[in-house]
Amino acid sequence: MTKRAGTEACCKDVVKIAENEVDSNPRATRAMRELAAVREADAEVGCHKLFRRHGYAVNIPISWTCLGESRDMKAFPWIKLSAWAQYLMDCDLLPRQLVGVSSWTKMQSVLQEFWNRFRGVDPDHPVFSLVENSEVCLDRLVPYCTHSDEGRTFRDGALWVLNAHGVLGRGTVSYLKLGKHRANLRDNPQGLNYVGNTWGTHCLIATMLKSVATPEAISKLVSEFAKDAHDLMHNGVTASTSGRHIWMVHFATKGDLPALAKLAKFTRTFGHAPKAASSRKPCEGVCWLCLAGQEQGDSLDRVALPYEDVSPQPVWRHTIRKTLPWVDTPSILEGLELDDERSITFFQTDFFHNVHLGCLKAFCSSALVTVVEAEPPLPCMAHCGSVDAKFAVLTDLYQEYFRSRKRKPYISELSRDTCCWPQASACPAAKWNKGQATTEIARFLDWLGDRTLAGTDCRKLKSIAA
Repeated sequence: MTKRAGTEACCKDVVKIAENEVDSNPRATRAMRELAAVREADAEVGCHKLFRRHGYAVNIPISWTCLGESRDMKAFPWIKLSAWAQYLMDCDLLPRQLVGVSSWTKMQSVLQEFWNRFRGVDPDHPVFSLVENSEVCLDRLVPYCTHSDEGRTFRDGALWVLNAHGVLGRGTVSYLKLGKHRANLRDNPQGLNYVGNTWGTHCLIATMLKSVATPEAISKLVSEFAKDAHDLMHNGVTASTSGRHIWMVHFATKGDLPALAKLAKFTRTFGHAPKAASSRKPCEGVCWLCLAGQEQGDSLDRVALPYEDVSPQPVWRHTIRKTLPWVDTPSILEGLELDDERSITFFQTDFFHNVHLGCLKAFCSSALVTVVEAEPPLPCMAHCGSVDAKFAVLTDLYQEYFRSRKRKPYISELSRDTCCWPQASACPAAKWNKGQATTEIARFLDWLGDRTLAGTDCRKLKSIAA
């Protein structure tokens, strides 16, 4: 119980749990009594001292680097990925943590298969020149991604986070339920790193409070990380006991769009989208991958490329991966020796933000409004005299769906407010900001589609059901 709480709560709460254990259990261990005696006012310091004394602290060294002249930045703490790799190798945990397999032998075969497939996709990638020069072995070359995002501290302060995780993993819940992980090596689709708590699947590199996380500070820190990444790619890490050796290659960096823009200092982002019919300064574009959104300027060779063009052959298609979206090369690319096209695609959007809080969120709110606006109305809404009444019927169906599954959804009511749809002329934008809510509403729509929508003559409703 204490271990579980420690992964989900701050040390102050762990001390309270220890106090309850000591009060209710006269045979509590000496270590538990020591934990209960820690002062709540300095629980973080006291708990970690105790954890180290009893061997419950991970022995990973903290590195320090200078990011600026202020007191908080002269000696800034961070953890090298090589330190994580060394610890995982020494504990024989690297195959599971960074590749999602149970043993060293299986990891070698999985990695060899991964690189064989990747060679078919990008045979000229610089990583294969390392193999040709006998610097690395593909069956021990671990691909990993970095991930940056902004979050909140326990005191609700803004926080910037950088972490790393293996490209390969145990897959998703549905992947495991379908038994896809049991397929033989050649037919195995190879799972991604989704199952499990991020505390156990990601390696934390650094966190910065907003007061410290200036563009310059982030760039300096990431530059230090890039040096360590370069060393991992060319020299690797050797286990202290077994003598086994691995190399690691930085495959991509990912995050939501604001995080990527901050990390790479993009000159083209969604934040640059024109707000009026004409601009004093022509827009450079709204996407780092292409020139969509570029407005016509004084130069004769600069043409307008509206990002609103979503036809099968949009006018901006020929510009994909052709023009660098930055003035100075991002420090995270240092030492990777990527050409311009690979440098651009090195930055990847986070699937969770793009889908659960992006296109699927917009689809779900639009689908709910389409159901309510359907003409002729659904049989269950034929008696309703207003949109609000139809939303009430939809809410009843929604609640019925979750009651039948003995679950309580994140959102309890479907309404105009939920869909952020104040009037018929507005575009539904969805009010919720929880990715899980998108998943729940999508599942409800799937259920509603099988039960009601598929049998209608309305093309839009049939499309939602499909």
